[in-house]
Amino acid sequence: MESLETQPDGLDPYSRLARYVQESPGRIHEPAADLAARFGLSEAFVRDVQESLAEDKGEESAFASIGDALRGFWQGARRFVRSVRKAVVKVWCVLTDKPLRFVLVSGLAFFVIHFASATYANGKQLEVSSTRLDGAIGVLFVTVVASHLACFARHGNVRTPLVASAALAPGLLALGLTLPLTSPDERQLHKVALSALALTTFYALASVSAAVVGGLIRMRRDASRQSRVSRQEQLDRLFSLERRFQEIVAKRSGANPALSWVTGMRRWAGYPLAAFLAGAGFGILRVLLVTSMEALLPPNSGLLMMLRMLLAALGFAVFGMVGYLAGGVRKSIAAMLVAFGGYVLSSAIPLGQFGPDSVLNFFRSGQALSFVAGLSALGLLAGLASRVEAQALRTHRLDQNDPVALYAEVLQLQWKLRPASLATSVMVVDVARSTMMKSEADPLKIEYSFRAYQDLVTKVAETHGGTVVSRAGDGAVVTFPEASMAILAAKAVQTAMQEFNAQVNLLDHRFRLRIGIHSGQTTAGLEEVPFNELIDIAAHVERVSPVGGIALTEAVAKAAPEEPTAALQDAVDGHNVRIVLNPVLEG
Repeated sequence: MESLETQPDGLDPYSRLARYVQESPGRIHEPAADLAARFGLSEAFVRDVQESLAEDKGEESAFASIGDALRGFWQGARRFVRSVRKAVVKVWCVLTDKPLRFVLVSGLAFFVIHFASATYANGKQLEVSSTRLDGAIGVLFVTVVASHLACFARHGNVRTPLVASAALAPGLLALGLTLPLTSPDERQLHKVALSALALTTFYALASVSAAVVGGLIRMRRDASRQSRVSRQEQLDRLFSLERRFQEIVAKRSGANPALSWVTGMRRWAGYPLAAFLAGAGFGILRVLLVTSMEALLPPNSGLLMMLRMLLAALGFAVFGMVGYLAGGVRKSIAAMLVAFGGYVLSSAIPLGQFGPDSVLNFFRSGQALSFVAGLSALGLLAGLASRVEAQALRTHRLDQNDPVALYAEVLQLQWKLRPASLATSVMVVDVARSTMMKSEADPLKIEYSFRAYQDLVTKVAETHGGTVVSRAGDGAVVTFPEASMAILAAKAVQTAMQEFNAQVNLLDHRFRLRIGIHSGQTTAGLEEVPFNELIDIAAHVERVSPVGGIALTEAVAKAAPEEPTAALQDAVDGHNVRIVLNPVLEG
C-alpha cells in the first residue's frame, strides 16, 4: 500500500494525481509507469485504475448507444404526435374562431344531409341499408353536437349557445318530428312531439352547460396564471393600464356610456319584485291558456298535451332568465324561489282545474319539493352562467378600452401591489474573507462546503421562524416578524458554525461570519422586492460587524432591550449601530 505522506503542497499522492487528472481528463491515458513515477505511486495501482476506468467507459458507451437509440425513437415519436396535434388544434381553432358561424354552418349541413338521406331511403324503400344509414346519421349527429359543445366550451360565452339554440330550434324540432311513426294517431303524435321538444331542450341545456364549464375552466386557468405572475410583470401591467386609461380619458368627451340592461337589472333594488311578477305573469298565462284549451278540446287531446309541454319549455326559459339576470349563484336561486312563489300564487286563481285546492294538492303530493329541487339546480346553472358571462364581459370591455373597466383594473392592481404596512426584521449573513478561502482550493470542496454552509443557515433561520429571501453569493438574506427572533436566529447561526467547521467544512480555512440586522416597516413582501431599503441597510450594517459577531441598528436594539449591546461610534445610513456582546447561545 502506497504511503499517504503529504508533499510540500499539502496534498497526498492520491490527491495530487486526482487534481492532475481533473485539470485534463485525457492525462489518465498517459503511460502508467510515468504517472506512477511522477506521483510516487505503484505502477500496478495506476494501471488498475486505468483499466477500471476503461471498463466503466466501455459499459457506459454500450448502454449509452442503446439508450440513445431508444431516446431518439421516443423523441421522434413525440415530435410526430406533437406536430399532428398542433396541426389538428390549428385547424380546429380556425374553424371555431367564429363560434356562431361554425355552429350554424355545421348544423345546417347536418340537417341537409339528414333530410336528404331520409328522402332517399324512403324513395327507394330500403330496409337493411336504411338501418345502416340511420346508424351513420346517428353517429354524425353525436359528432356534430359534440363539436358544438367543444366550441362553446372553448369560448366560454353563454350568449353564443343561447343564440345558437334559438337559431337551430326549428331544425331540431323538425329532426324530432321525423322519428318513425307506427300509427298516425294522436297518441303517437304526442310521443313524437315530446321527443322533438326534449331534443331541443337537451341541446340548449347541454350547450349552456358546456359554455359554463368552459368559462369556469378558463377563469380558474387565468387565476392560476395570475398567481404565478411576478411582481415586475404586475407593475408593468399596472403602468400599461394607467397609460391606456389616461389616453382614453384625454380623447373622451361627454357623459359616461349607459349601462347595459342586464347590468341595470342586477343593480336594481326592485329586482326581487320583478322576479315575483315574472313568475306570477307566467303562471297567469298558463292558467288562461290551459283553461281556454280545456274548454275547446277533449280531455285527452294530443294538442292539449303539446300545449302543456310548450308551456313547460316556456317556464324553463322564464325561470332560467330570472336566475340569470339576478347574477351570482345565491342570488339566482333566491330569485327563482321568489318567482316560484308568484307562480304558485297565480295557480290559486279559481279557473277550471286551478284554484286553492289544486295548490294544496300540489304541495301534498310532493310535486312542490321536486319543483323546488329542479329550480335550485337550474338556479345553480343560471348563476354560474351569469358569473362566466360577467367575466367574459369584463375581459371584452378591457380589450375595448372601456374607461370604467380600465380604472377598476388599475385600482385592483394598486391594492394588490400596496398591501398594509408590516413590521419586519431583516438579517443579512455573509462569509468573511471568502475570496481567500476559495483561492487554490479544490473546486468540488468549495462547492460542497459553501452549499452545506448555506443549507445550515437556511435550516437554522427557518427553525427560528425566518423566511429566506435570498441565498445569492456567499451570504443569505432572511426576514423575521420580530426583532427578538432575528437576534436569536443570528446567535444560533454563529453557534452552529463551530460544529460546522469541525465536522462538515472541507476547506483549509474556517467559515467565519458577519451578521447584520435591521428592523422597519415594509409595504411589500421582501421575497418579491429584494432591493427593498430594509435589506440595503441590513447589508450595510453587516459590513461593520466584527468577524464572528452580530451588529444591530438602534431599532432592533430597542425592540430587544434585554440583549446586552455596545454602541459603535459611526452611524450607518443614518442609523446608530450596536454590537451584540454575546454573539453565541449560552450553554
